[in-house]
Amino acid sequence: ECSRLMVVGVLHYRRADVTDPLALAGLLAEADGPVVLYLALPPAVGSRVIEALADLDLPADSRVVAEKPFG
Repeated sequence: ECSRLMVVGVLHYRRADVTDPLALAGLLAEADGPVVLYLALPPAVGSRVIEALADLDLPADSRVVAEKPFG
């Protein structure tokens, strides 16, 4: 229970257009350390997201997680 509360205490949910580099840059500007970008998106959007992330400086030790869609 203690571990769960510790993890929940540091999580922040943000919603953004992940194909928009400016929107992503705005989210990253709020971060003061590593981030986890958890992406649950249709396959047709995947390459656009990677293109939007390509020129951004993610904080060190950040992670991008892509959920495999059903279908």
